[in-house]
Amino acid sequence: MTGREGSDPFLASAVRTSPPAVAVILPIAGSDPFADPRAEAPDPRHSATPPVPGSDPFSDPRGETLHPWHALSPPAAGSDPFAGRHRVVFAHAHPDDEALATGALIQHLTEAGVAVAVVTATRGERGEVVPGSGAPPAGSRDLDAHREDELTAALRALGAEGPFFLGEPPARAPGLAPRRYVDSGMRWLTPTVAGPGEDAGPDAFTSATVAEAAADLVAFLESWDADLVVSYEVDGGYGHPDHVHLHHVARTAAKSSGRPFAEVISIPRDGTPPDSEGVTWYDRTDRLDDLLPALHAHASQFTVDGRDAIHSGGQREPLQLRTGVRLR
Repeated sequence: MTGREGSDPFLASAVRTSPPAVAVILPIAGSDPFADPRAEAPDPRHSATPPVPGSDPFSDPRGETLHPWHALSPPAAGSDPFAGRHRVVFAHAHPDDEALATGALIQHLTEAGVAVAVVTATRGERGEVVPGSGAPPAGSRDLDAHREDELTAALRALGAEGPFFLGEPPARAPGLAPRRYVDSGMRWLTPTVAGPGEDAGPDAFTSATVAEAAADLVAFLESWDADLVVSYEVDGGYGHPDHVHLHHVARTAAKSSGRPFAEVISIPRDGTPPDSEGVTWYDRTDRLDDLLPALHAHASQFTVDGRDAIHSGGQREPLQLRTGVRLR
């Protein structure tokens, strides 16, 4: 990819959002009636043409409106975080996060010829098990191995490389013995926000210093020759302590290795507007069938019901088929 205007395969499906409260379509170059002739940004209060059916990343393909606050604006030139990127590393906390949080985006990239690798911090040792899934019991070493196999299958379905586990070569800092980072656990603070559990041990991922874990990730970035690092936003998406910790680890690793960092912006589970400043949205709402093999690979952790995921604990959440990304 070159990232030149008119040649970038990502801009066709990327939509950058900002605070205005109206939806617009991407104008053809030179055709925007609201473009300022002095090349200044147009007034966001200007009215605009409604999007053609299927073009609004916040409209439901079944014709329903997902959010009354939806707003779109054309992406600024060069705003696509993936323009010119050829080797992208996603850093995730547990097996299944790659499919649930970024599966649609990873598939979007790999289909366009971008090499993607996924580094996972833990094996999700504290996860529960979907009843009747046939998976080994929760908390067993057999489940750890089972979840590794699920992750492997999901990555194959997404076209990504891995699995690679943080703390184990090639994702271990030179000169250090391998270290296994363990799921830190969590507890629900509200029905949609998680927080730290009360029994994270010394092997927990959150017990590792940011410096050590970041050095491990740098080792992988260097060995794999990555040109972009992608991970969670500062709150981890919904507050899980491993996600929050990994945000700081990935951002530190990117900075110390001289690579750009991009954060994934989550659509809040409580239906409030996402933070869309500087965000480019990638819409795969019409490609759910393509994503299903990766989702079904994690059968021990959740089931797919229509366009929702039902977790092992019974929580239901919409599948993330629209993914927001922001360079930091």
